[in-house]
Amino acid sequence: MLEVAHQKRVRGAVERGFRLHLPNAAVTAEDARQLSRDDHRRAFTAFCTMLMADFDRYLATPEADVVDDGVGFTQAALWLTDEELTALRSELAAAVHSRINNACNGTRAKYLIDTILIPAR
Repeated sequence: MLEVAHQKRVRGAVERGFRLHLPNAAVTAEDARQLSRDDHRRAFTAFCTMLMADFDRYLATPEADVVDDGVGFTQAALWLTDEELTALRSELAAAVHSRINNACNGTRAKYLIDTILIPAR
């Protein structure tokens, strides 16, 4: 799931930075069922760490403008039946998948979209 993003020599040792290899990062429902709660906690921590690093990288750029760049993050509580949750997940997936193969053509800006769905119990 991880690949070496960069490496450098530090006092005789090799320091490596890793990144997620997206094609191998998918976890099936069956895979998820096999993971322990601690495994899920570690995976979520890695996800949040990656999200924070992406945001820090963005904010570190001199041209970062959260308003003009359309940056947004929010949390909303939704009351849903099982069927409504399934429909919402399908609608979100369809919206992302309809755009995921857009090519970099000089007029498009690259955006990251991250989703988290957690029952509020």
